[in-house]
Amino acid sequence: MPKLSATTEGSPVAGITLVSTTVSAVQKAAVAAATITAAAVSQARDWTNTPPNLLYPESFAEAARAHVKDAKIAVEILDEKALERGGYGGILAVGGGSARKPAWCGWRTPRAAPPGTSC
Repeated sequence: MPKLSATTEGSPVAGITLVSTTVSAVQKAAVAAATITAAAVSQARDWTNTPPNLLYPESFAEAARAHVKDAKIAVEILDEKALERGGYGGILAVGGGSARKPAWCGWRTPRAAPPGTSC
């Protein structure tokens, strides 16, 4: 799937430098979390701006799985049959109006809610 958002080439911000008299584990963790959050926001914006002929339920689910493949995140993808078994009538109804089959993708991190709840 093509990435549609702007690349970092020629970006007005080449980097960010933080200056501090101390560098604690808390500060390092905050920078790491901010980096992850910024990357996630950028990816979410890219998916949002992708036309539906390029990003449809099945391709989104696979792109989401690929996006977190190196993270400690469990990905659950439900196809049309699993949606029927699980009672996902709303998703099936909306998906019924498309030439593409419906799908659902959920992520679970180690700190996430128990199985069976939405992410």
